[in-house]
Amino acid sequence: YEAQITAGDLPPAVAKTLDEKYPKANYKLYEQLYKVENEKEKLECYEVQLETADKKEAIEVQLSKAGKIIKAAKASGEGLQ
Repeated sequence: YEAQITAGDLPPAVAKTLDEKYPKANYKLYEQLYKVENEKEKLECYEVQLETADKKEAIEVQLSKAGKIIKAAKASGEGLQ
């Protein structure tokens, strides 16, 4: 499941990666993605929806707690405003 969070809730490593990879991006949505196994919640990754500063592309980025990009793809438009 997904839990919406704020930019301040992101670990420093995640925020640093986003700043380096997508400078001056317009951030739309921040989420924590959880997986439930054996009735226990486990934080799987962070997902951020943003619009790039240069090309104005909507992108969804999934990052590990350590700030490593797991997946980056054009956003489907769901949740973007």
